[in-house]
Amino acid sequence: MGFMTDEQAQGHEANEAHEGNERDEAYVSAGTEVAKRWHARLAKARFFRLAGLLCVGVVVAAYGYSRHDLRARHNRLVAEAENARAESPAAAATMDLLDATIVGLAKSPGADVQEIDRATYDALVAQPGVYFRAVADEVTSVSMIPTAARASRKDQFLACVDLPARTQNDSIVWTTATHYRWRVDLDAVTARMSELESLDYGLRVATRAWLDEVHTTFEAGALRVLEVSSEAARLDPKARPHAVHLAMDAAWAAIVLDELPTGFGELSGPPIVNALRTSRLDDVGPVPHAARIALVDLRAGKTILRLRAQLDARDVDVPNATADASEIHACQAAVAMRLASKL
Repeated sequence: MGFMTDEQAQGHEANEAHEGNERDEAYVSAGTEVAKRWHARLAKARFFRLAGLLCVGVVVAAYGYSRHDLRARHNRLVAEAENARAESPAAAATMDLLDATIVGLAKSPGADVQEIDRATYDALVAQPGVYFRAVADEVTSVSMIPTAARASRKDQFLACVDLPARTQNDSIVWTTATHYRWRVDLDAVTARMSELESLDYGLRVATRAWLDEVHTTFEAGALRVLEVSSEAARLDPKARPHAVHLAMDAAWAAIVLDELPTGFGELSGPPIVNALRTSRLDDVGPVPHAARIALVDLRAGKTILRLRAQLDARDVDVPNATADASEIHACQAAVAMRLASKL
C-alpha cells in the first residue's frame, strides 16, 4: 500500500466524517421513530386505562344508585306497613289472629275444641261475623291466603249456622240448602256477614306477616310484587277504612277448610307458586269429603270450637240429594259446628 498525500488524507477523513454523520442521523431518525411509536402506544394505553376506569366508575355508580333505590323502596314499604299497624292496631290484631288460625288449621286439624254452650253459640252467630272457606292444602302459608280469599264466597254454610237440625242428615238440611241456592236469597239472610276478602284487601299491609315479609325482602322483583299489592289498596282510599270497620264490627269468624278427597293431588310447589294457583274449591264441593271447621271468638281472641266433620250428601234422607251435593255439604258443615257446642 502506498502512502496518501495530504490532500488524499484530508479527503478520506472528510468522507469518513460524512459517513459518520449520516449514520448518526440515521440512528437519531430511527430512535425518533421508535420513540414516537412508544409514545403512541403509551398514549393509547393511557386512553384505554382511563376509559376502563371511567366504565368501572359508571358501573359502580349505577350499582350504588340501584342499591340506594332498592333500599329506599324497601324502607317505604316498611314505613307503610308500620304506619298501617299503628293506625289500626285492633283491626291488625284481628287479621293476625285469622292468619294464624287459618294456617294452623290447614297444617293440622288439631284436637277438638269445645268452649261454648248452645245458647251462647246461637247468640254469637246472630252478630256480625267473618266467613272464609278454602281447600286446606291451598292455605298452608299466609302468602296463600289472599288468593284463596278471592275465591271464597258466601254459601249455604251461613244460612245454616243457626239451623236447629238434630243431625247433619236431617231433611231440613236439604230444604234449607236448596232454598238459599241463589246468591240474592243468600245475601238477604247473611247481610251481617263479611267475606274475608273484604278485610284482606284493605288490611293485608297491616298484618304481622306482611311486615315480616317486607323486612326480609330486598330483591327488586320481589319488592315490586309487594309494591303492586300495596298500591292496589292504596289507590282505593275507602278500602282500609271499610276493612277496619268490618274487622272491628265482627264478633266471630267461621273458617271452613275442605280436605282433598281421594283422587285429588296435593300441591307440591313452592309457596309463591302455590299462592297463584286457581282454587279447587268448586271441584271439591260436590264430592264427599272431610272438612276442618273453626269458630273464632274475635273479641276474646281465641278459637272456641274446632272439629273435623265428614260431609256426604248421600246420607241425607231425601231422594236424589246428591244433585245438590255442594249446597248440602256446606250446610252439613254448619250444622256440625252448631252440634259441637255444649248443650
